Amino acid sequence: MLVLGNLIIIGLILKISVNYQLLKNPPAKLNSVGRFLDLRRIYLS
Repeated sequence: MLVLGNLIIIGLILKISVNYQLLKNPPAKLNSVGRFLDLRRIYLS
């Protein structure tokens, strides 16, 4: 349970930081989303 909670918290932090990057730098949108999906794939595997 603790591990799952930590992953959810990390995921939320990543999501917020990606959204912040999108607001600051819209052209980097695809790169940020791709990076976030790669990180999620690592966590889920």
